[in-house]
Amino acid sequence: MKIMLAVPVRPKHLDFWVIPPLGIGYIARALERVGYEVEILNCPKEKFSLLDFECHFKTQIPDILGITMFSHDLQYAGKMFDIAKAHNKSTITVAGGPHPSCMPKETLGLFLNLDFVVRGEGEVTVPRLIEVLSLREKLNDIPNLVWRDEAGNIVVNEQQHIENLDSLEMPAWNLMGLNSYPKIPPTLLFKKQPFAPISVTRGCPFSCTFCAAHIHGRKIRSRSIDNVLMEIDLLYRDYGIREFYIVDDNFTADKAMVKKFCSEIINRKYDIAFCNPNGVRLDTLDMEMLTLMKKAGWYYLSVGIESGSQPVLDHMKKRINITLVREKVSIIRKAGLEVYGFFIVGYPTETLEDIKKTVNLALELDLIGANFSCFHPLPGTAIFEMLVQNGKIKREKFTELFNSTYADVAYSPDNIPVKTLKSIQRKAILRFYSRPRIIFKNLMYLKSVAHLRFLITRASAYILGS
Repeated sequence: MKIMLAVPVRPKHLDFWVIPPLGIGYIARALERVGYEVEILNCPKEKFSLLDFECHFKTQIPDILGITMFSHDLQYAGKMFDIAKAHNKSTITVAGGPHPSCMPKETLGLFLNLDFVVRGEGEVTVPRLIEVLSLREKLNDIPNLVWRDEAGNIVVNEQQHIENLDSLEMPAWNLMGLNSYPKIPPTLLFKKQPFAPISVTRGCPFSCTFCAAHIHGRKIRSRSIDNVLMEIDLLYRDYGIREFYIVDDNFTADKAMVKKFCSEIINRKYDIAFCNPNGVRLDTLDMEMLTLMKKAGWYYLSVGIESGSQPVLDHMKKRINITLVREKVSIIRKAGLEVYGFFIVGYPTETLEDIKKTVNLALELDLIGANFSCFHPLPGTAIFEMLVQNGKIKREKFTELFNSTYADVAYSPDNIPVKTLKSIQRKAILRFYSRPRIIFKNLMYLKSVAHLRFLITRASAYILGS
C-alpha cells in the first residue's frame, strides 16, 4: 500500500508560507507505524506546478492520495484529484485540513474525484479508513469521516478528538526532508537556523467571530512536557534544529505548564530560540511567565490585537479591551521580548473611523512588526454564518472568495469600497514600516542579502495585492 500525503500546488502569490507540514506529519507517522509506505510531498517547497505534480504522480501511482487544504487551496487541490483519477481510477483520494474540517459536506460535494473528507484530527481516522476500505458497511464506525453511501448521499460521521495527545507518536520527521527547506523562514524575523515547527496543544475554548481554531475542539488538550522535550531533543540532536516555532493558538493558556516547560528548557542549557509566529492571547500573559520565556530562549511573540476600536473588538468577541492591549504589550517589552501585532481591516461592522483607530493603535504600540490583514469571511467562523444569513455572501458561491491571501480584499463592508480598503491597508503598511525606529529594529535581525530580498518580496506582495 503506497500512500502520498501532499501539501497542494499553489500559485506563486500563495506559496510563501513554506514550513514542514505538521498535520500530515502526524498522520504519516500513524500510517508508518502500521506498516504502510508513505511519502510526504510538499508541493510549494518543491516549487511544483500542476504539470510537475502530474509527472511525479505518474512515477509513483500511489494507492491513496491525501491532500491537506486551506480555503485558498480549493482550485489546485481539485485539479490534483482530477490528475490522480485520470492516471489511476483506483487511487483513493482524501481531503483534510482546515477547509474540509469547516465545510466537510460542501468540500466532498464540490469535487467529483474526491472520495473522502476527514474533518479535524486524522491520526486515528486515516489508518482505520485504509483498513476497512473494502468493507464499506464499516465506514459508519470511523470517527471524523465524511463519505458517500451507495446512493450517493453524503454521510457525516461523529466527530471525535484525541484526548491523550501523548498517545500520538511525534511527526514523521524522517519523511519531511528538513534540510531541504528554505534557510529563510517565512516570518518577519528569526534568530537562529535551521528552524522547525512544533505543536504542544490543540483546541480553543474562545469564540472570536473571525476564527475557526475550534475545529480541533473547544477544550484545550496538551501534550506532557516530557513528551514535548523528547521531540525537541530529537530535532536538536538528529536534525540540528536551533529555532522552534510553537504554532499553537493557545500555548500560553496554561501558565503553570508554560512556566514548568521554560524551567526544563533552561535546565537543559540548549543553544536554541523560540517564538510564537501564529499568535498568543494577550490576556494569558504575565511578567513571571514572560521573564521565564525570555530566559528559556524566546525572543518574540505574535499577539492578536485585531482592532483599535472597542465596539469592533466587542463584536469580534475578543474579550479584551484597549487598556489591556497597551498594558500587555508593555510588559512583553519590559520582559525583553519583541512584539508582532496582528490587525484586521475591513471587518463587516467597521467604519473608516474604526480602521483609523486600528492604524493609530498599531503606530502607538511598541511593536517590531504589524500585519494589517484584509478581513476574510472564512468558513467555520461565526462571522461567515452571519454574512450568509444576512445575504452578504452566498454559501453556494463560497469558492469565489478563497483564491487570495490576506493582502487581498476578499470582502469589503458596505460603507467602504474595495479600492478604498486596499488603499487604506497599503498606506497603513507603509506608515508603519517607513518609520526610522522600525527600520532600524528590523535591520538588527537581518541575517543576509537573501533575507532582505525575501522581506522585500513579501512586503511588495502585500502592498501590491488586489
